[in-house]
Amino acid sequence: MRILAVDDDPIILELVTTVLSDAGYEDVVTAGSAEQAMTVISTVERPFECFLLDILMPGIDGVALCGEIRANPLYRATPILMVSRLDEKHHFDRAFAAGASDYVTKPFDATEFRVRLGLAEQMQRQQAQLAAAQHGKPDREKPRLSEAFMLDDVPFSIANHALESYLQGVPGGVGGMQCFALKLANAVEIHRKASGNDYEFVINSLADAVTEVLAGANYFISHSGNGVISFVVHGAIDMTEEEVARAVMTEVGMLDLRLADGSQVSPDVVVGSSSVSRLTSRSARIATMREAVMNAEGIADAVAGGKIVLQEQPRDSLLDRLFGGLAA
Repeated sequence: MRILAVDDDPIILELVTTVLSDAGYEDVVTAGSAEQAMTVISTVERPFECFLLDILMPGIDGVALCGEIRANPLYRATPILMVSRLDEKHHFDRAFAAGASDYVTKPFDATEFRVRLGLAEQMQRQQAQLAAAQHGKPDREKPRLSEAFMLDDVPFSIANHALESYLQGVPGGVGGMQCFALKLANAVEIHRKASGNDYEFVINSLADAVTEVLAGANYFISHSGNGVISFVVHGAIDMTEEEVARAVMTEVGMLDLRLADGSQVSPDVVVGSSSVSRLTSRSARIATMREAVMNAEGIADAVAGGKIVLQEQPRDSLLDRLFGGLAA
């Protein structure tokens, strides 16, 4: 894996090179500033397969550099790991909003560094395989139902693995978050009917509906496969979980979705949620997101079994909707 490491501290760059070499990564190029990095990126003959960017640098910082790299179509999905000793949530959010895939903290923990690099290499390999499979085809093959593909041109969308990394890395003790999961209850049926880019179009349209509801809020959104769109609201929002769920379902209900052959599809969606007032541990954050997904999956299963009618949603709370419907 070819790596570009960028840091204004030459001692850190030397340390990074040593750690990478010890981990088996020998093809490493370094740059002492964002400006130098952009020159290197524009002149290399063989593209990079991973980036390690320090967040705080004089001039153009690592977050801005991350955005510049993402703007290059060649590196739209290339793993970008942010490197910083900061635990300030402001910089953390900016990095992921700019397109960061993961993070590495200073001082470096060799074991964690290897794990993060291994994940980056896995991501890069998957992207390379996908690109090879699609080379020369005018239309992208329909993704598998379980495939967590990247949302296309959706505000504040990030890859699913990046969302997980964000939840794991949010500094402890920050204010609460609201985690949501939109589940396309009839995903199997729509996926079967769709061809080419149709299924991606449907998922992206649902994600766009979510962003309409969240306009003005701070959030990240991701597609996690199997008809599930996960989104995390971080910071203040003037809606309750119930109001967000209601608004999303209303917005989706207004969509006029048609496939390439002109046929109309009617998405049946449910929204699960979970939140905590203070996010103090990695496990609590991940559990919060998983609870939202399980909530949505449970409601979708109840809908499929005829135990809940979508028109009756939402009730007093999302869990009441599920268990109240099951008891009815």
